[in-house]
Amino acid sequence: MTNTKLNLSSIRLVSFIFFSILVFNTLGRSGPQHYKGAASMTMEATLYISFFLLAYAMMKMKGFAGSYMYIYIGFILLSGIYLTNHIYYGNFEVNQKLFFLFCIFAFILAVMKISWTPAHLNIFGHIANIAVIYFLFHWVGHGNISYMYSGIYDNPNIFANILFALLYFQVVNVQNNPIFVKMYFLIGILVNLLLIFVATSRNVWLSLIVIVGAFIVLHFSRKIFSKIFYLVLSGNFLFLFVYVYLSKTSYAPVINDFFLRLTDKPLYSGRERFWGEVFDFGLTSPLLGHRVGIPLEEYMPHINIYHVHNQYLQVFVESGFLGLFAFILLLYFIWKSYQVNLDCHYVQWSACFFLGLLVYQNFEISMFSNMLAIGLIQWLGISVGISKALHHAPAAEGVVRPLAGKSGTLSSKI
Repeated sequence: MTNTKLNLSSIRLVSFIFFSILVFNTLGRSGPQHYKGAASMTMEATLYISFFLLAYAMMKMKGFAGSYMYIYIGFILLSGIYLTNHIYYGNFEVNQKLFFLFCIFAFILAVMKISWTPAHLNIFGHIANIAVIYFLFHWVGHGNISYMYSGIYDNPNIFANILFALLYFQVVNVQNNPIFVKMYFLIGILVNLLLIFVATSRNVWLSLIVIVGAFIVLHFSRKIFSKIFYLVLSGNFLFLFVYVYLSKTSYAPVINDFFLRLTDKPLYSGRERFWGEVFDFGLTSPLLGHRVGIPLEEYMPHINIYHVHNQYLQVFVESGFLGLFAFILLLYFIWKSYQVNLDCHYVQWSACFFLGLLVYQNFEISMFSNMLAIGLIQWLGISVGISKALHHAPAAEGVVRPLAGKSGTLSSKI
């Protein structure tokens, strides 16, 4: 009994420290000036420690667990293409950026391999709830009862993305808790949605609509739900090309005016001016791309914007069609892993948030660069679902599931 209490206390302490650091890291780029230096250091430390976390997780699970094999393949392919690009073009002046990218991959794999428990996730949820409620008091206490509220950050879009990342950990803790705890988290969720509203981020609201829609479809038909991934990715690429194409037609002013009246923001925010040029630049090295972390200002100095605002375009420019293919393949393997255990509510919400995040990446970059500190929290939410799916899948001992067999699930040795 004493050992059990000590173990539970240790889990709670480690969970509190781990998630608190992830939240603190978000202050590195856009938070109060006196926190930026410390948050940047903890961010780097988080990435360095990821290698040790991954090594520990793999030793504890005795190496490469078969259920994760396809996800490993996805990361190995993507890493190999980036490394080939790095060596082939002699981009050794950005060795540190490539190393950081591999650290991010290590973080993702490490948190995927941890067998997360309700005790872990409960602590994460409480920290997320406390942060959101703090933002509410900050909003009210500083007389910020208005649109475009950015919290303690200097950009409302970044603030909305942080709220979006925290929302998963609030939502998954509503279930399997006493009624008073459920009410506590429900209040936190409502506050979160209110703050997202006053941050006026249409990108996050679109992602939330996708999440809710996917969750409804999941409970209506799992067969249809399993196809939403393809719809979302196809829609992302179709939107990218249609958006740029329409901006050059006579319909653009009419469409722009319609969205301005509907949402108080124009449809064309400036991205249409450079997305086409970014793609054209990527075609100058279509197979392997140019290099990791290449900023927009380097090849388009006339654009006063630092990054591309599209994760898929960024991967294409950095690593070419081969890297983009490996990235999409990795996303596919992640999606297939969720299908193994959709009876678990952690997996259900993780899969739905994953779809919402894929939509969000059509407008911003947070998975591997730019808003990386927020991206690590998002990856944690994605990884919790994968861990719950592959560690606790309802299969017989020793069964290996085919990647695309009749059940349509990822290969999994339980």
